Amino acid sequence: MRANTFLYNASSELKDEFDHAGIGGAKSTLVQVCTTSAKRPFIEGILNEISVLLPDAVIVGATTTAVVHNGRTIDDGSIVSVCEFDASDVSSSIAANPERDTDWLLLGQQLADECIRDNTRMLLCYAAGDSLNAENLARGMTDNIQDTVLAGCLATSAKGGGCFVFHQGEIHDDAVVTVSLSGEELLANIHFSTDWMMLGTEMEITQARDNIVERINDTPVREIYARYLGDEALAEFDTTSMRFPLLVERDGITIARLGRRLLPSGGIELWGNIYPGEKVRFGIPSPVVAMEDFNFLIESLREQPCDALFVYPGQVRMHLLKSLTDDELSQFAETAPTMGMFTIGQFCYSPGQYSYLHYSQTTLSLTEGQDRDRDPSSVGMTNPFSPDTLEMRAVSRLVNTTARELEEANRSLEKLANTDALTGIYNRHKGQTVLQQELLRARRYNRPLSLIMIDVDDFKRINDNFGHQAGDDALIHVAETIQPLIRQTDFFIRWGGEEFLIICPETSLEGTAELADRLREAVATRPAPGSATITLSIGVTCFRPEDTQDSLIARADKALYISKNQGKNQVTTWN
Repeated sequence: MRANTFLYNASSELKDEFDHAGIGGAKSTLVQVCTTSAKRPFIEGILNEISVLLPDAVIVGATTTAVVHNGRTIDDGSIVSVCEFDASDVSSSIAANPERDTDWLLLGQQLADECIRDNTRMLLCYAAGDSLNAENLARGMTDNIQDTVLAGCLATSAKGGGCFVFHQGEIHDDAVVTVSLSGEELLANIHFSTDWMMLGTEMEITQARDNIVERINDTPVREIYARYLGDEALAEFDTTSMRFPLLVERDGITIARLGRRLLPSGGIELWGNIYPGEKVRFGIPSPVVAMEDFNFLIESLREQPCDALFVYPGQVRMHLLKSLTDDELSQFAETAPTMGMFTIGQFCYSPGQYSYLHYSQTTLSLTEGQDRDRDPSSVGMTNPFSPDTLEMRAVSRLVNTTARELEEANRSLEKLANTDALTGIYNRHKGQTVLQQELLRARRYNRPLSLIMIDVDDFKRINDNFGHQAGDDALIHVAETIQPLIRQTDFFIRWGGEEFLIICPETSLEGTAELADRLREAVATRPAPGSATITLSIGVTCFRPEDTQDSLIARADKALYISKNQGKNQVTTWN
């Protein structure tokens, strides 16, 4: 495999440059064109010239805000990358102008099926379009390629506002182009750098469908952005979402989800999916994380050199991690011919790893034939980072450490504010807040909600006969017995004195009554501290659409006192 990259302008003579590089005699050829120009005639001129010089080549590419060439960033230019393969095949497929209601998962499967072979080692994808769901597309492409790498990126608006992908001599503003590289001697590896650190309060996605998020913490997403980032940030939503994405952790990996557009409903459309119940935070770029990822990658490249590197930095690096990116690119160029483009999102899949989008940078290495020998000159190299990057890392570490310490302090304060000091379960203040949230959820979605109100029988007698310490021990005994027996989705609260409350979302009256009786029996049969026998009187009720918090609690109380008056150590339901 031979890789060459050329910087192109209107006066470029590609024929002379191709001849000088000896291009034209390979079994198969892949040409990638990346440009910051949105002028169709200019792009058509490049594609036509390449088609004449290399009529059998597969030609693909996309528009971008900046290109990567010879280890540096060029924010106004075009590059032509030519990869010639001696023992590998190149084929391509395209889906142009898909319908707005396209099943992107299915389309991804179809595109992969069209060009994949038994010995395919890599899929490369460039995509653009207003209705594109890039994550579902990636999932579809990777469904049947467990042993194949997926790389590539989304086209980005170039100068003049156009956002295009290229296939052979055609230019498309709404299309997905897929290339397969197949060969037994081809080795493809992809590396991602997450580059993000989480800041701020953890929030829950409460209403979402794929890449459309309507509510976070039961609040319209627009209000969440305004609260934490300000009204001015909403006015510049594209820039804001790029610099402050929503971060979600999956399988121990932090994933960034960039906002695509605000919706009239108050929600947002993202470039990737987030699902109800997932926890998110806002994020900012972290040079500390990025530098750690780079050090790992550059050492791997020195241990196992490659024939070509394709680098896809996120746009945020142009604005907030510029010196770091320049430092990294210069080091990449010393290890192998390097080309790339800045993007709003990257495809990234390797065997055993799910297909993600929107890291800050992905790097693809390609090698054909035998592994290259390690370059002895790479051993003991000096620090590759410039003073500006090192200063940026120090500032980032300061922010990260301060934020972590503040978060730990806030967690401690929150625990003190919300936890009963004696039993370690929620206190009444927290219980009232949770109950109000669950009431709103049950009413909005017409879902079941039940309460269990518990009172320790003859608690005054325990205190009088055995002392207040025995009373405290009895309450601890009840809490420790009940806690392991309820679901993680239930809320266990010390309501006051010897009274406890359990909030049971998504549970019918009958199911809650059965649980309550199991709890009653467990406490009655478990040996209690001292010589006291502890029993419980319990009331159970369920939510009605007209209920307030007070009316629901009052009904549970009535059921509880019926249990008391009818002999204690029993469960009463009140519907």
